[in-house]
Amino acid sequence: MKQKKKSYLPLFLMLAVLLLLLSMGSVTMGDAAIRVDETIAILWHKLLALLGLAQEQGGSKEIILFNIRIPRILTAIFAGAGLAGVGCAYQGVFRNSMADPYILGISSGATLGAALAISLGINESVAGFGAVTLAAFAGALASTFLVYSLAMRRSRTSMTSLLLSGVAVSYFLSSIVSLILVFDEQNVSKIVYWTMGSLASVSYLQIAILAPVVILGSFLLYSNWRELDILTSGEEVARSLGVETERVKIRILIYSSLIVAVCVAFTGVIGFVGLMMPHIMRMIVGPSHKRLIPFAMISGSIFLLVADTIARSLIDGAELPVGAVTALFGAPYFIWLLARSRGGEKS
Repeated sequence: MKQKKKSYLPLFLMLAVLLLLLSMGSVTMGDAAIRVDETIAILWHKLLALLGLAQEQGGSKEIILFNIRIPRILTAIFAGAGLAGVGCAYQGVFRNSMADPYILGISSGATLGAALAISLGINESVAGFGAVTLAAFAGALASTFLVYSLAMRRSRTSMTSLLLSGVAVSYFLSSIVSLILVFDEQNVSKIVYWTMGSLASVSYLQIAILAPVVILGSFLLYSNWRELDILTSGEEVARSLGVETERVKIRILIYSSLIVAVCVAFTGVIGFVGLMMPHIMRMIVGPSHKRLIPFAMISGSIFLLVADTIARSLIDGAELPVGAVTALFGAPYFIWLLARSRGGEKS
């Protein structure tokens, strides 16, 4: 008698409902308190206005909701999903549960680009995007290209050489950022704040770029779930089963790098989302990437949404960097994970 496969759909639907409820709760939280009934009334009136059945109100609470809080919530949902999905793919490719989306020096490249734009005082915008955002995006892509170029050997990419190249490039770019901080004391606070991550200044225009990139990139990653499952067994096994490992690795790393570059450019450096969520979900739903990628993405959205809500609501009149909040959860988890892996090696 065949054993019936366990369905994880109810759990996924529960997480989706939780994300919706947390989003509604997050909208009401902040320095300006807006009750749930007020939020529902404003949203309903806005819908009627869009349909031409009512006039625009334009009150302060409506401005706060639609110009500040809703963009932040949408950004947290998409950026959290993107970072967690990339973390899931990286952990599959590198066969290491401690692999992180920033492992290839992408964040260091983005940080250098943003630091240069801030230090040089470049304030121009292109197509509605600020100089810091564009410079961070360019830096992220440039560092990724540099790492790939250093790691390529005879048209093959060794995972070891890729990791070492990422570490080397990351240290090199970080040293340049340190020099900028030393010689430009006036902009130290701006640069440091950017490196700690924030969703404060995200616009609908940026979300219109972030959302399609995350959705399309994540779909492309998900389409490789079989190859990722096979790669976790080792490259030799994958080749014996007919998987073109080099092409698969390059595809996944390119998709992942593009997602991370866009996320970092719009939100700054936010760590540990791509480390924690895939690992936690793997313990719950198992190692198959067919289930793991969607669960990691929705849990990443929940985690970053909660972290950003805490960042802007914990202290009256002030806002914490969201990257600092994720680090408060992520750093202890990483230490526990590292201790657990060492304990397994000893035993």
